[in-house]
Amino acid sequence: MYCLFREHKNKIPVYIIAAIAAIITYLLSSNYNLGFSPDSVTYFETANSLISGKGFTDLNGHFVNHWPPGYPFFIMIISWAIGIPTILAGTIGNVFIVFSTILILFEIFDSYKIPPPISYFLLFLFILSPFFSIYLWFLSEGLFIFLFLLSLLIFTKWKSSHSVLYLSLSALILGISALVRYAGIGFFIGYLVYLLLNGNYKFIKTTISNLFVFIISFLLPLVPWLFYARLNGKASHDRKFDFEIIPATKFQEILLSIGSWIFGNLYGLFFLSFSILVLAVLYKSKLKFSVVLKLNLYLENKWRLPLILGIMYLLFILFSASFLDHAIPLSNRIFSPVYPFFLLLFGSLLTYLHNKVSFKLAYILPFLVMISYSFRNIPIYIHHYKEGSGFTSQKFQNSALLNYVQKNLEDKTLYTNDLFLLKIFTKNQNIIQLPVTGNSSGLEKIKPQLRKRQVVIIYFELIDWRNYMVGKKEILKTFDNVEIRRFKDGFVLLNN
Repeated sequence: MYCLFREHKNKIPVYIIAAIAAIITYLLSSNYNLGFSPDSVTYFETANSLISGKGFTDLNGHFVNHWPPGYPFFIMIISWAIGIPTILAGTIGNVFIVFSTILILFEIFDSYKIPPPISYFLLFLFILSPFFSIYLWFLSEGLFIFLFLLSLLIFTKWKSSHSVLYLSLSALILGISALVRYAGIGFFIGYLVYLLLNGNYKFIKTTISNLFVFIISFLLPLVPWLFYARLNGKASHDRKFDFEIIPATKFQEILLSIGSWIFGNLYGLFFLSFSILVLAVLYKSKLKFSVVLKLNLYLENKWRLPLILGIMYLLFILFSASFLDHAIPLSNRIFSPVYPFFLLLFGSLLTYLHNKVSFKLAYILPFLVMISYSFRNIPIYIHHYKEGSGFTSQKFQNSALLNYVQKNLEDKTLYTNDLFLLKIFTKNQNIIQLPVTGNSSGLEKIKPQLRKRQVVIIYFELIDWRNYMVGKKEILKTFDNVEIRRFKDGFVLLNN
């Protein structure tokens, strides 16, 4: 019988930690739901279109393939099965994902011979980590990480058993993860490199056979989607192959993101640096060069697979940012799938310190990192709980202008400086973006429509970051003879 999970004498602590993480995720989003970004709105639209039987389209019926279908399909299943709104389905989905990810992580730590007490510390680090806040957003990263880690766990089972079933199942789940985020292709390349480098060339047929099984299994869930996307033609957000040099600021963003895995933020850096300095003085007699050398040899054998996967993922993201999608934010959100590798490395270090140096030091270090993380993440959690995040935050949910639109303009064609708010909070599907700055002819074209009462203009003053769009003054100057209804957070132009 194939079994993914090892038997432990006492798994109760793991389930308690997983339950704590799930409860935290639910409670923090109980006031204002998950945060919404522009990507979230597309997932939201697509999930609603799936529920209504329109396929992978936005609310206007336009085919969507810039984002893969996995996450909207996941949300649709939860919404349909439980009979709850799409936004709430996102929260329930993230609660399930967090709980399951904790269990998978523990099994991976166990496969790397990390003792349970140290693994418990690592799981709490995961909950307080800089990237855990992605579970407070309506985004696909959480589901992607869960599927990738499940694939990794099954692959480690293959390494010890060499069962073709494990190899095939690992690749199949990885293929499903690529349907959640195309970045899964980076890990796919990493697995292939690992299989090539670790193949036994005395039995070349076995290596080729393993590669063939892995590639075919990975492609099985992807091919139907690729055919479906091809048959539906081009979409408005198709990726185009176009080279652009990644600016230095984005590389700085990468370094800051990876640095935050160790110390959280600047306050955490000061705290952790001071603490490690004190520990180095206290344990200087035990931390000799020979110990460090042995540690390097101890980690070398364990770290080949995570190292290859992490490097290939990073290179794939950089390739995508240069050639396919120049808007990719090289932040913790994008690199969150690699964070579990940091936990593995840290756990292996703590295990070595526990066995060879001092068991006290092995427990003090993760506790100090947890404190350093707290400087960054606890304020984020508190802010999300009290005020929400993104387009679903308190300031938008309590918008007087949105409330007016919901009650009076559901059946009107709306021109607006923000499509996302109207897509989330109204059922109106006739929404058009206002022209960009300096496009006076675009505004002039709206005049006769407004005069004939065919359209209404909605302007949100809270949306103050889109400098490329026509501004408040230009709109009011162009439509100076039209009725205006002012609200605390914007205004409506209509012709009664």
